[in-house]
Amino acid sequence: MLKSSFLKICMTGIILWSGASISAPKTAYDLAKMVSDSNDGYIGETGEMEMILISGDVSVKRKMTSKGLEGEEATKSLLEFTLPRDIAGTKLLTWSFDKKDDQQWIFIPAARLTRRITSKSKSNSFMGSEFTFEDLRKPALEKYKYADLKSIDSKTYQYVRMAKEDSTYSKTVVTISMDYLSPKKIEFYDRSGELLKIADYSQYKSYKVGDKNFWRAGKIEMTNVQTQKKSIISWSNLEIGKSFSDSLFNKRSLKK
Repeated sequence: MLKSSFLKICMTGIILWSGASISAPKTAYDLAKMVSDSNDGYIGETGEMEMILISGDVSVKRKMTSKGLEGEEATKSLLEFTLPRDIAGTKLLTWSFDKKDDQQWIFIPAARLTRRITSKSKSNSFMGSEFTFEDLRKPALEKYKYADLKSIDSKTYQYVRMAKEDSTYSKTVVTISMDYLSPKKIEFYDRSGELLKIADYSQYKSYKVGDKNFWRAGKIEMTNVQTQKKSIISWSNLEIGKSFSDSLFNKRSLKK
C-alpha cells in the first residue's frame, strides 16, 4: 500500500505518502484525506531501489530504478530492474486513477513482450516478492471506505480501510504517524479475514518542493505472517519535484 509513485505507489499503496504535522482528525475518512492531500504537488520523483527477498536462511538481492509522475487524472510510475542480469530491463508501468480502474503493464525483455496486468492478476506476487501488483498501485481516496478511527497516542492514529470494489484484501488496518502524515504500519487481511502480511515503514526523510515538505519512507519491510517470508525495499538517491515527459510513462515506451 510499495504511495504518488512507488513508494507510494510503493509505492499502497505501498509507494507515495507524505505530509506534515497537523491537528487531530475527527473521522477515519478525515485522516485518510489528510494523508492524500499532503502528497499533492510533489510533481515527480526519481530514485534507486534495492529489493531483498528473504525465505528462511536464503536471501536474494535485486536493484531497480523508479520514476513517478503526478497527473490531474492519474499518478504514473515506472519501475525498471537493473540487477541481476537475468531480469535486467524488466519494467512495470502503473497508471493509478482517482476514479477509473487502474492499469498496469509489465515488459519482459527476454521475450520482447508487454503484458497487461488484469484485475484477476493484481493479487499475484510482483517478481516473486511479498508485494502484489495491487500493492504497487496508489490507493485513491474515493475507492475505499474508512472506519474505526483510533488514537494510539497523541502522534499516532489507526483506521480500517476497505476497497469498494474487488480487492486482494478484505481490509487493511493503517497506522499513521501524525509527524509525517504517513504510514508507520499497514496490516493486510486476506479474503477470509485472517492477517496475511504486515508492512513496516521506517527511515523517513523530508524533501522540499517549493514551500511544501514531502515525507518519504526510506525502507519498507513486508512480512508474510502466514509463510514467514519477507521482502525489504529500500530507497537511495531519491529526488522529489522532478519533471518528466508524460511520454516516458507510455506503454509504447516500455520496449525502448
